[in-house]
Amino acid sequence: VCDARQAKRLFPLFTSAGILGSVIGNAITGFSARLLGTDNLLILYALLLGVSFYLTRMIARDHFSKGRSSKEKTNFWKDLRAGFDYVRTSPLMQLIAYSSVLFSVLFFSVAFPFSKIVTDSFSDEAGVAGFLGLFNSITTASTFLVSLFLASRIYAQLGIINGVSLMPLTYIFCFAVFAIRYDLSGAAIARFAQLVILSGIAGTAWNALFNVVPSQKRGQVLAFNNGVPSQIGVALSGILLIVVAQALTIQQIFLMGAVLAILCGVLIWHMRKAYAQALVDAIRAGRVEVFSAGESAFRGLQRDP
Repeated sequence: VCDARQAKRLFPLFTSAGILGSVIGNAITGFSARLLGTDNLLILYALLLGVSFYLTRMIARDHFSKGRSSKEKTNFWKDLRAGFDYVRTSPLMQLIAYSSVLFSVLFFSVAFPFSKIVTDSFSDEAGVAGFLGLFNSITTASTFLVSLFLASRIYAQLGIINGVSLMPLTYIFCFAVFAIRYDLSGAAIARFAQLVILSGIAGTAWNALFNVVPSQKRGQVLAFNNGVPSQIGVALSGILLIVVAQALTIQQIFLMGAVLAILCGVLIWHMRKAYAQALVDAIRAGRVEVFSAGESAFRGLQRDP
C-alpha cells in the first residue's frame, strides 16, 4: 500500500500500534483469564482473529485491484520459484537473502543463552514466568516508545540502510556484554538491546527495503526470503548451538557470534550501493510508485502489458 517515502514515515507508526497491542494484551491476559477462565482465552483469541480478518479484507478491497482472474489457479511452488528468479537477478535481494541467513543465526545465538541463563537463575517455573513477564513488559514498552518517537527520525537523518545496520552493531554489543558478564543481568541487557533495536528500528527499515520490488512480485519475493534463507538460518543456528557447544568454550562461542555479526555488517554495508541502484532502476522502469503514491504521468500505463 505504501511507497518508499511513506514507508519511512508510516511503518514505525504501524509497528508502534502492533507493539501497543502487545502491551495491552500482556496487561489484560491475567484479568481475562480470571474473568473468563484460561481455556476461554482461545475464544477471545478467535474473536480477535475475526476482527483482524475483517480489517484485512477492508484493506484488500479498498487499496488493491484484482490482479488476476478468480478462475486462475495459484501454485505455491511456482510463486516461490518466481521469487527466487527475481532474487537471483537482483544484487540487493541477493544481499538481503544472505543477510537473512545470518540474522536468523544471530537471533538465536542471543536468544538461547538468555533463555538458558534465565532458566538456571530460578529454582521453579513461577520464578521464571514472573521474571519473563516483567522483562517482556519493560522491553515491549521501551520498543513502543523507540518505534513511535525515534525510528522515523533515524530514517530521515541516516536513511533506511543505516537503520538496518544498527542491528549487526547491536549484536556485536550483545556478544561483548555476554563475554564480559555472562549472568542474569548481562543476559537481560543483551536480550533487551536485541529486541528493542530489532523490533523498534531495524526490523521496520528491513521491511521497507522490499518496496523497491515491483508490486506484482513483492509477495513472491517476501515468501521466498521468509521461507528459504530465513529458515536456513534457523536450521543452521540449531546445528551450531548443538555442535559448537560441544567443541568450544562459552567465550569462544561469543567470539564466533561477534565474527558473524561483523560479516553481516559487511553485507549490509554493500547494500548501500545496491539499494541506491535499485531505486535508480525503479525510475528507469517507470515504477514511480516506489517514490510517490500521487498522480504521475505513468499512471495510465501501469497495467499495460
